[in-house]
Amino acid sequence: MSGGEAGELLLRGAAVGALLIWAAGFATSRAGVSLRAAGLLFCFGAVGFALNEDPVARGSIGLVTYPLWLLSVAAAGYFWLLVVALFEDRKLDGRDFLVPLLLTATGLAAHLSPARAQALLWVGHHLLEVAIAGHAMVVVVRSWRDDLVAARRRLRGPTMAAVTAFVLAWAGLELRRLSDHNSPDLGILVAAALALVAVASTAAFLEMRTILFGAAGRSRTPAVLAAVAEADANADLGRRIQRLMEVDEIWRREGLTVAAMAEAAAVPEYRLRAHINDELGFRNFSAFVNQKRIEAAKLALSDPERARQTIAAIAFELGFGSLGPFNRAFREAMGMTPTEFRARAGVKTPIKN
Repeated sequence: MSGGEAGELLLRGAAVGALLIWAAGFATSRAGVSLRAAGLLFCFGAVGFALNEDPVARGSIGLVTYPLWLLSVAAAGYFWLLVVALFEDRKLDGRDFLVPLLLTATGLAAHLSPARAQALLWVGHHLLEVAIAGHAMVVVVRSWRDDLVAARRRLRGPTMAAVTAFVLAWAGLELRRLSDHNSPDLGILVAAALALVAVASTAAFLEMRTILFGAAGRSRTPAVLAAVAEADANADLGRRIQRLMEVDEIWRREGLTVAAMAEAAAVPEYRLRAHINDELGFRNFSAFVNQKRIEAAKLALSDPERARQTIAAIAFELGFGSLGPFNRAFREAMGMTPTEFRARAGVKTPIKN
C-alpha cells in the first residue's frame, strides 16, 4: 500500500468514526422517530459512501459492502430527509421517502445496466443528487427565519452548507470522471473533505445535541434566560403575545413573520423568539402560528352553517397563502385532510349542479 493510499484510508476511517458517533447520538437522542430514522439512514449512507469509494476499505468489509452500497447511492436523499425533519420540525411520511428511493432505483439501474448505458445513467443519477442537495439548501434557507431554537439557527449555515457543498463537489467530480476517463484520481481530496465535514459536524452535533433534539422549550443558556427575564420585566411580553393572538388574531395575517409580530408587540425580535421557544415551548414560528389556525379551521370545518364555504376559502381566511400549505399543516396536526375531517364531522357540502 502506497503512502497516498494509506493516507486516504486514514482519512476515510476518521470520517467513518465521526459518522458512527453521529449515529449513536441519533439512536440515543430524545428526538422523534422521523428525525432519528433520517439521521441514522444518513449516517450509514455516508459511511457506505466513505468505505465503498476506496478499494482497500471496500475489500476489508466483505459482504457488508452490499447493504452499505445501497445506502450510499441514496445518501443525498437521506441528507434531504434529515434536513426536512430537523429544520422543518415535521414528521416524515411515505412520500418523503420516495426521494431516496428514486436515488436507489437510478443507482441500481446504472449499476446493473450494460456498459454502453452505464455512463449515461450515472450522469443522470449524479445530476439528481445535485438537484436534491440544492433543494436541501433551499429548505435550510427557507425555514431559517421561522426557527426559534437559537442553537439550531447557528448550526444551519456552517454545517449544512458544508455538507451540501461536499455533495455538490463530489457529484461534480463523478461527472468529470465519467466524461473524462483520463482525469486524475482525486480520491484523497474527496476523503479529506469528507473527514473534515464529518468531524466538524460531529463536534457541533455533540455540543448542541440536547438543545437540538431535546424537548421543546426551557433551554437553559444564560443569554436566553436573561433575554426572557428582561422582556418580562420591561414589557410583560407574555400578555402582549396573548392579546395579539387572542384579541387581535394576528395569526390571520397572510405571510406573518417573526419580525412582523415583534414589531406589533413592540419588542426586539430576539426577545420574541426566546419567549415563544422557552416559555411557550415552540421550536418553530410556523408551528406556533398554525396552532391557532388549525384550531379555527376545525371550528369552521365542523360548522354546518359554513358547509357551502370551500376549503380553499377557509384556508385563505385563516392566513394561509395557498391551499397546499394549509392541507399539509392540517394533515400533520390532525392526521387527516381537511376534507376528511369535515366528512367525519358530519358536515355535507352541497352538490353542485
